[in-house]
Amino acid sequence: MQSLARQVSWLTTTCTFTNTEQFPRLTLVKSASPASYNTVGQVITYTYTISNSGNTTLAGPFSVSDDKQPTVSCPTGSLAPGASITCTSTRTITLADINAVSITNKATASGNGVTSNQASATVTAVQTKALTLAKSASPTTYSKVGQTITYTYTVTNSGNTTLSGPFSVTDNKQGTISPCGSGPLAPGAQTTCTSTYTITQTDIDYGSVTNTATASGNGLTSNSATATVTATQAPALTLVKSANRTIYDTAGQMITYTYVITNSGNTTMAGPFTVTDNQQGTISCGTGPLAPGAQTTCTSTYTITQADIDFGSITNTATASFGTITSNTASVTVRANRTMSIDLVKTATPNFSSPPVAGDTINYNFKITNTGTVTLTGVVLTDASLNEYASGGFCNAVTTLDPGKSTTCSGTYTVQASDISGGHVSVTNGAQACGNPPSGSPVCDSSNVRALQ
Repeated sequence: MQSLARQVSWLTTTCTFTNTEQFPRLTLVKSASPASYNTVGQVITYTYTISNSGNTTLAGPFSVSDDKQPTVSCPTGSLAPGASITCTSTRTITLADINAVSITNKATASGNGVTSNQASATVTAVQTKALTLAKSASPTTYSKVGQTITYTYTVTNSGNTTLSGPFSVTDNKQGTISPCGSGPLAPGAQTTCTSTYTITQTDIDYGSVTNTATASGNGLTSNSATATVTATQAPALTLVKSANRTIYDTAGQMITYTYVITNSGNTTMAGPFTVTDNQQGTISCGTGPLAPGAQTTCTSTYTITQADIDFGSITNTATASFGTITSNTASVTVRANRTMSIDLVKTATPNFSSPPVAGDTINYNFKITNTGTVTLTGVVLTDASLNEYASGGFCNAVTTLDPGKSTTCSGTYTVQASDISGGHVSVTNGAQACGNPPSGSPVCDSSNVRALQ
């Protein structure tokens, strides 16, 4: 039994093994902070952790080779088995990095003739794709049909990635404007395009033109942009008034007035229109609508009175209106063709004795006629030879005499002894009738009558 025990002990002793092999090894771990980016100029920090995963101390120095970063220098000290050192590098984000969606770079660490595993890190771009549209109009006001408005569309890449284009604009009044820049368009960059619009009468009447538009490209649609152009409205009416005759001379004659209303503004007027005449009152003058430059007409009639002839002319004024819009004042004058005259007829009827004696009488009859076209006032007969006027006569009283009208009167004369010579009577006397026209000097007529026996 002891012999067996000794044999076992010998076998156990001879089977003990000690591993004295030396092996150097490096392990690299790479990380990035932050893990995403979205702005040009943003800084990414890469951290490299180098570990001695072997069983021998490595004296260093150590370095990192990164396929997207320059060579990274790391601490120079030695690295015991299981120990680690860190080093860093930075990368400034470019537009190309954002456009590339992500950055993946690979690195290895080396030192003491030993190269680590390949470690990689991926940093992801947070892409924001957007278009912004601004719309403007020139000019900003309009007043005439046919005037041209130019719209300018400014498309801005308001995201953080380059947009390849092309771009177009859709306008609710102008249709599609394409292309509006072909691209590419970097973030913050702009492209512009234009379209033109011709003003219509409807636009002026409405008062403004507002249209909206959106830009699109690369599957993106911009905000809705609007532009409003305002009409400078200038509503106006012009009135011209005329008469179908320039003179008149008889009461009862008719004058026809014609009123022509013109829309002299730049907006359509719906109507109706009226004319207010200081002699004719209010006259309906067209129902409308009336486009700029268009006209409507109406008429009224006036009957001449004796007062119009006496006055010498008729001047009346009128204005046209629609709502609060009133035209100029238009006037027309028609003048009277006036005749101012009076006629006196005197007759004598002798009442003589045979032979005649003093005290006989002569009867005189007078007829005064207004032979003109105007009214005469203050009509009076003057005859200094008469002893008296007949009762009821108007010959010694002021009176008014219309055109064509007459008045009569009579008077007597007593024969004087001086009027008798050789048994015969010879009496001659004169009379004068005068009247005052509406203007100017009095008009008169004389009549001499000789009574013989």
